[in-house]
Amino acid sequence: MVLLIEDNPIDVFVIKEVLEGCGPDLDVRLISNGHAALLYLQELDRDQTAPRPALVLLDLNLPKVAGIEVLRALRSSPQCSGIPVIVVTSSSAYADRSAAQQLGAAGYFQKPTELAAYGELAELVKRALDT
Repeated sequence: MVLLIEDNPIDVFVIKEVLEGCGPDLDVRLISNGHAALLYLQELDRDQTAPRPALVLLDLNLPKVAGIEVLRALRSSPQCSGIPVIVVTSSSAYADRSAAQQLGAAGYFQKPTELAAYGELAELVKRALDT
């Protein structure tokens, strides 16, 4: 299962299309704000039998709680700290990229304006799922 934490419906649509190209049986769970993502992580920590995502795709610009805070919570979670995270964001800020790297993000993908450029995201996802 891939956990997609993204609030923009257009980006959700495009990212799901990219994920379909990564494997026909790839299950995607969507969470649309940072607060809901934190609640989900808390639930995973409480229920050790609940299935864990194989990968998290995380937007940084989320409503309610910023994506970087969600990444910080993921990394401090006893049950989820080892899950690979690819940051998928419109931010080109060095500080965001640096913070994501310091928190152990497996990749940083800046959302492109051209649809064809999402092929790079597909490659990042395939690599992360293969590890």
